[in-house]
Amino acid sequence: MRLTHLIFVLLCICPIYAQETGQETAQKSAPKTILVTGFEPFGKRSENISWEAVKELDQQIMGNYKIYALQLPVVWGKPMPLLETFIEKHKPVAIFSFGQGAPGIFKFEQVGLNQRRFYRDNKQQTPQQKMVLKNGPKQYINKLDTSNLQVKLRELGFPFAISTNAGQYLCDECTYSLLHLQQKHTLKAVAFFHIPPYDSEIIINEKQQKMSNRNAQIFAKAVLQMYIESNNQAAKSITK
Repeated sequence: MRLTHLIFVLLCICPIYAQETGQETAQKSAPKTILVTGFEPFGKRSENISWEAVKELDQQIMGNYKIYALQLPVVWGKPMPLLETFIEKHKPVAIFSFGQGAPGIFKFEQVGLNQRRFYRDNKQQTPQQKMVLKNGPKQYINKLDTSNLQVKLRELGFPFAISTNAGQYLCDECTYSLLHLQQKHTLKAVAFFHIPPYDSEIIINEKQQKMSNRNAQIFAKAVLQMYIESNNQAAKSITK
């Protein structure tokens, strides 16, 4: 009777254990989510190079990460709620956002200001309030280590700088929103980068040329690759 009872118990437990083990394996192997964003065209422009840089990354798998691309409107007050909606639905580990910047150089925006200039957006509206977040801190500082990215970009011949002034337009609002949401939702990494305008003059690999969508795509992909490689190296060092 005891042997029969033992067999019965094992038959009951094994399927449950197998199911739980399968769920754990699936969770470990499921790709993590990274979000990349660019802006819609603004002013009289027909395209925005920041969106051209990332749109083809949507749904791509890079290592153990699935990439999503989201286009942000050039409208005051929109970046924060749209980003938070995505975070709550997809639980990304990192968000990398891109905007159109000044000619001649790619920039990492290190500071997000809780301040808006009274420029008109794509709805021809000026901001209803001066601050991005009422009663929020005056600024956030991004502590993301970009040293590996800077090495990679030098190898590619891309001019790159760290900036502390994102312009107090929608790019600055996006930068501030990212850093605020990082604290609220404990994201591992967020960053905002400015890309030179399409067809503007730029020197890459010591050659003067016109800025192209292809150059923007190479830059955006380099950002993702550096983040993924850095995390893979960190994971390996932990397991050793």
